[in-house]
Amino acid sequence: MNSSPFSSSEHWLTAITHFDHDDIFIRGRKVEDLMGHGNFADVAFLLLSGRMPSTAESRVWNALMIASSDHGPTSPSTFAARVVASGNRRAPEAGMAAGILAIGDAHGGAGEEAMAYLHEALAFMTNKGFSANESAEKIVQQYRQAKKRLPGMGHRFHAVDPRTRRLWDLAEQNHVAGAGIAMMSEIQKRSPSHWDAKCRLMLMVP
Repeated sequence: MNSSPFSSSEHWLTAITHFDHDDIFIRGRKVEDLMGHGNFADVAFLLLSGRMPSTAESRVWNALMIASSDHGPTSPSTFAARVVASGNRRAPEAGMAAGILAIGDAHGGAGEEAMAYLHEALAFMTNKGFSANESAEKIVQQYRQAKKRLPGMGHRFHAVDPRTRRLWDLAEQNHVAGAGIAMMSEIQKRSPSHWDAKCRLMLMVP
């Protein structure tokens, strides 16, 4: 009997991936089938959602992956990685780690906070009978009174992030735009900053 800890998936269990002696399964699908008939963006969608995307979802998701691919060397995570890699050229993994550690609430994390107030705004409509205009106004007033900046709004280089408008257009054209896009547009109208691409993924979920 093989006593290797890697000989059986019983030692570590996950709903995402499992394997036996002959096959590897991702969300119940054989990895070799995905390799032959899928693409990377669709498999990333499968990993996150547990299902393969529709044709329309695949188009928008692929565009999202392209939009997220790179934004030059000036972002904090890229800058941190380059500085550390320059100082420690024998260990490129140190630069990679520095880049990952630079991601947080002030860089790359605005989307999570934006989803919180977006969820609150949509809840105003569902639970309190507010209109979209009233919900958006309520959220903006809350942040103004607290003298806080709306997370996910604005970009340090772009007056309007070109990726966001294109992604939202693609979502609408492919009929996968969720209520979040309409609500975020209402909030944006009342904000001094323009919308950011950081919220783009979850806004498309109906």
